[in-house]
Amino acid sequence: MMVTARKTEQSATSVTYAYGFGEQLDQQLTIDTASGELLKASASSSATGKIYLKIKRDWQATGEFPPGAVFAS
Repeated sequence: MMVTARKTEQSATSVTYAYGFGEQLDQQLTIDTASGELLKASASSSATGKIYLKIKRDWQATGEFPPGAVFAS
């Protein structure tokens, strides 16, 4: 499984990513920029959880939300 995400929008309170399998980024998730909590996701699946955790770990490591992320297993 390969899940790809790209940041599409960031404000003072949230960041939104388009994500999906390969190049088909047909789903979205939104993360709270202060807490790193998942605010909203267009789907509830293992792919959603895995790419969210990848983005959150990158944010925790650098203090910045990455422009994109890839999870492969």
